[in-house]
Amino acid sequence: MSNRTRILVSTILIMAGGMFCAAAVTMAILYKIELKEHRHHLVEIAKGQAHFMEAVARFDAIHSQDDYPGGAREATLSQIAAAHEHHPGFGETGEFVVAQREGDQIVFLFPYRHGDGSDPDPIPWGSELADPMRRALSGQEGALIGLDYRGERVLAAYHPVAVLNLGVVAKADLAEVRAPFVLAALVTGGVTVLLVLVGTGLTLRVTDPLVRRLQESEEQLRLAITEAPFPIMIHAEGGEVIRINKIWTELSGYAPEEIRTLSEWTERASGQREEVVGSRIDKVFERDTRVEEGEYSITPRHGDSLIWDFSSAPLGKLPDGRRLVISMAKDITKHRRAEEAIRAAQEALLDQQRREKEHIQTELEKVRNELVTRTRLATIGQVSASIGHELRNPLGSVRNAVYLLKRRVPEGDPKWAEYLDMIDQEVNRANRTIGNLMEMSRPKEPYKQEADLGQVVQQACAEANLPAGVRWRMSLDPDPFLLSADPGQLRQVLSNLLINAVQAMDGAGQITLAATRAGDYDSIIVEDDGPGIAPEQREHVFEALFSTKARGTGLGLAICRQVIERHGGTIELVEGKGGGAAFQIQLPRLVQREVLISRNSHAGRDRSANENVGPDC
Repeated sequence: MSNRTRILVSTILIMAGGMFCAAAVTMAILYKIELKEHRHHLVEIAKGQAHFMEAVARFDAIHSQDDYPGGAREATLSQIAAAHEHHPGFGETGEFVVAQREGDQIVFLFPYRHGDGSDPDPIPWGSELADPMRRALSGQEGALIGLDYRGERVLAAYHPVAVLNLGVVAKADLAEVRAPFVLAALVTGGVTVLLVLVGTGLTLRVTDPLVRRLQESEEQLRLAITEAPFPIMIHAEGGEVIRINKIWTELSGYAPEEIRTLSEWTERASGQREEVVGSRIDKVFERDTRVEEGEYSITPRHGDSLIWDFSSAPLGKLPDGRRLVISMAKDITKHRRAEEAIRAAQEALLDQQRREKEHIQTELEKVRNELVTRTRLATIGQVSASIGHELRNPLGSVRNAVYLLKRRVPEGDPKWAEYLDMIDQEVNRANRTIGNLMEMSRPKEPYKQEADLGQVVQQACAEANLPAGVRWRMSLDPDPFLLSADPGQLRQVLSNLLINAVQAMDGAGQITLAATRAGDYDSIIVEDDGPGIAPEQREHVFEALFSTKARGTGLGLAICRQVIERHGGTIELVEGKGGGAAFQIQLPRLVQREVLISRNSHAGRDRSANENVGPDC
C-alpha cells in the first residue's frame, strides 16, 4: 500500500469515526434528557392518580358508607373501574395498573390494556415480574426501569394508595421511549456516510497537490543528507540504520552494507558495545531537542584513528512506531591533535616550573631550618660549655653532703628525711638538664648492639623515678623483644618520654608501652592518659627550646629525635587511644637469628603472655 493510499484511508476513517462519535454522543445526551423528562411525567401521573383515588375514598367514606352495597370501599373501586374502562392508558404502550396484595400474591383489579379483556392472573409476591407494583404495595414511591407483569422492560412510576391499601403504577414500554432515537440514529448514520463521501472527495482534491509537494520535499531532503559535506546517519529505535550519507562512508572507509545496524558501526569504528552507545542514544529519544554527545575516537578501515564530535536529534517516528534519530558528526582530528600538542607542551613547562619551585622551596626550608637549628645548638653549646663544668662540681658536693646528712639524721625525725630527699631530687633534675645541654651540643654516635627492650624499659623507669601514683603497663610481641640499638641512648629516650608523661598526668595515671614488629622496622609506642597535646603545638614539640611547661627547657623531645634519627629511625607524635599523648618510635629491624635467653635472667620483671606490669616503677 502506497503512502498516498494509506493517507486516504486514514483520512476517511478519521472523518467517519469523528462524525459517528459526535452523532453517538449527541444521541446519548438527548436520550438521557428524554428519559429523564418521561420519568418525571410518569411520576406526576402516578402521583396524581394515587391522590385522586385517596380523595374519592375519603369522600365515599363520608357519603356512601350506608347507601352503597358493600360499603364505601366498593363504591370507590366501582368509580375507579368506570374511569379505567374509559381511559385505560396513554400513548402506544402506556397504561395505568391498580393492584392489591392478598397474602403472597399481587392481585390486579382491572383488565390489562394489552390483555384479552379477561381478569388478569395474580402474580406471586416473590416473582421477578411486576417489580414496580411490588414497590408500590410496599409503601414506596418513585420510578425505575424494570420488568412489568408481562416480563417487558418498562419505564414505570409507582405510588401507594394508603387509604385503600392499593398500589398504582403508570408505565410505558422502554422500546416506545427508544424508538424515536433509533430512527434518528439511522438517519444520522446515513447523513454521516454521505458527508464522509463528500468530505473524502474534497480532501483528495485539496491534498493531492500537497502530497506531490511532500514527495518532492522528501526527495530534496534525501539529496541534502546524501550529499552533505559532513557525516550524517539516520537510525531507528532498535539500532537499524535507515540512511547514511557519502561523506560518512568515505571518511570511515566502510560501505553502507557493512554498517546496516548501529551495533555493526560501533563494533567496527569505535570498538564499543551497542548497549554502551545505545544508552546515550536512548537519552535522545526521550528529549525533543538536540543533544551534544561529545567527542569520540573513530577507527577507520585504513589509516590512523579520527576524532569526531557527535550530536544527535530526534526525528519523530516511523509508521511502525519506532522512533528516529539523526546523528551528525564533525571531523575535528587535526584541531584536537594540535590542541593536545600545545597542551602537552604547556603542561610540561608548568610541571618543570612547579618542580623547580618546589625544589627551591624545599632547599630554602632545609637551609632555614638548618640555620635555625645550628644557631640554637651553637647557643646551647656555648652556654653548656661555659657553665656545665662549673655546675656539676657544686652539684656533686651537694649530693655528697645530702648522703652524709642522711646517715646522721635520726630515724625518728621523718621531716629531715623528706627535706633531704627533695634536695636529692632537685639535684638529679639539675644534673639531667646539664646532661641534656651537653648532649645537644656534642651529640654522640650510637654504639648499636643487641638490646633487650624489657631490660632497657626497667632501667628507664628506675632512672625516671616514677611516683607511686603512676601505673605502667608493657606489652611486647614477641617476648623477649630484641632490637638493634645503643642501650644507653635508648634508655635516655625512654626516660625522657616517661618523665614527660608523669609531668603531663600530674603524677597520677597510667603509662602504656607497646612494642611490635612492623615490616622491616621495630615499632615502640609510649602512651599516657593525660590531657594530650594541643593541635597548634603538635608540629613544634620536637623543636629545640620549645616547651609547654613553665619550668621546661625544651630539650627533652629534641634530644629524643636526635638520638632516634642517629639510629636510622623515626619518632613522631601519633593519636592516642585514650586522648592522651602517644609517641611512636620506629627503629630498623635487627637481623633475625635464634637467640636463647633464659627467663631466669629476667627475674626482676613479672611477665604473663604478652602483657607486662612493672612492679618497681
